[in-house]
Amino acid sequence: SYDDSRSFEIPDGFFDRLGNLRRLELAFDYLTRLPESLFDLDRLEHLDLRSNRLDDAVKTRVEATFPHTTIRW
Repeated sequence: SYDDSRSFEIPDGFFDRLGNLRRLELAFDYLTRLPESLFDLDRLEHLDLRSNRLDDAVKTRVEATFPHTTIRW
């Protein structure tokens, strides 16, 4: 069952100064949304989003934004 106390939120500008980031591990963080700044990480090669609570619209946007990135759901 869903336990709201285990959800975690990343602030929108969190990745603003991390433009050279190539690998990002956000697995098991119970995220329900992703910060806008994540979508500007154009050098990202690996993104791990396993065991989060992201809806289909977010997943579609991630896949469209990072077509050449290895994404783990």
